[in-house]
Amino acid sequence: MDHISNHMQTIKLAPEKQLIQQGAEARLYQLELDGKMAVEKFRFEKKYRHPTIDLQTRKRRTKSEARCLQAASKNGISCPQIYQQTDFSIFIEFLNGQTLTELYTQGSLTPELLVECGNIIKSLHKIQIIHNDLTTSNFIYSNNKLYVIDFGLAVQGQTSVEVRAVDLYVLEKSILALTGDSSLFSHILAGYQADQQLQDRLDEVRKRGRKK
Repeated sequence: MDHISNHMQTIKLAPEKQLIQQGAEARLYQLELDGKMAVEKFRFEKKYRHPTIDLQTRKRRTKSEARCLQAASKNGISCPQIYQQTDFSIFIEFLNGQTLTELYTQGSLTPELLVECGNIIKSLHKIQIIHNDLTTSNFIYSNNKLYVIDFGLAVQGQTSVEVRAVDLYVLEKSILALTGDSSLFSHILAGYQADQQLQDRLDEVRKRGRKK
């Protein structure tokens, strides 16, 4: 990540940063960075882990997330711009918008947005990024543009039809849980332009999922 850090802005923390989300692995803070609103994602210490393992795990996951974000952005995929990283934090662009979950609740989720969602996922898979947490809460519509967010579980270098199908299946389950409408996922597949091999594997993944 040295090549990234050399081009990043100097972080100037606001006197107070606001906690906006608490997760199992990280906290999100909103703050001001060089006159722009930004988000710090901080991976905090997990007391149940051995201290050495905890440090290694948090560093590795922070570095991996930053790399995936940088790779996605470099390839023109709509995701938050990364400004800076430390051992346990990444500082990224603040997106003021609504998630797909919120849009559905408001009656504003359109087939066109779902098609674009599928297109974004295809673009990620083309550059060997598997998101591993594709949900309706991890897509944000901001300034007339759809973004994919939260690369905390993302990995690079995986291209098999199995991992791509599982990635899509996670989103299919999320959409179904939110809407109860199984037909909506067809728009995702249309945007992805899924070939027959992938659709066949997705069917296999669904069958395994139903047996659990």
